[in-house]
Amino acid sequence: MRSRIMEMVVVFAILVLAVAMWFVADKFPNSMKYAKIDSDYWPKLVCGALAVVSFLQLLQQAVGLRASLQSASGEYRSSVDPAYVVRLVLIGGLILAYFFALQWLGFVVATMLFLWAASFATPYSNLTAKLLFSPLFTFGLCLFFTRGLSLPLPRGQGIFYDLSLLLY
Repeated sequence: MRSRIMEMVVVFAILVLAVAMWFVADKFPNSMKYAKIDSDYWPKLVCGALAVVSFLQLLQQAVGLRASLQSASGEYRSSVDPAYVVRLVLIGGLILAYFFALQWLGFVVATMLFLWAASFATPYSNLTAKLLFSPLFTFGLCLFFTRGLSLPLPRGQGIFYDLSLLLY
């Protein structure tokens, strides 16, 4: 039961964060280049989707918790896998590190390093997929935002700034 409650707390925190980020995105400056799609469109789309998914996950966890409490045996024991907790903390730390590294390393380098680290933190065993996903996904995102939407991405500082000028 502790693991269900712990998951509900984490999902609730994500839901609150998504709603808070929606309001932060509301304060973004208007774009003169785009009439209907402002600078807050994409962040609001991501935050809205995250809030909906988090709310649905919270409901699912609440229903599961209620069912486990009403079970016939009346006793529900669930042990939390230590590897799960380590991965959860590690991914949380990686997200924070990515947030700070984005300004120093730039989008391309920070995203590739984050995706590689996150893929090795997960229990997925396909090494080829872990190695290829990061550069391919980063390249696709870079093309989408810089060429498709003409939106700038963080370029980094120092040598990373020069590297990003070569790439996009």
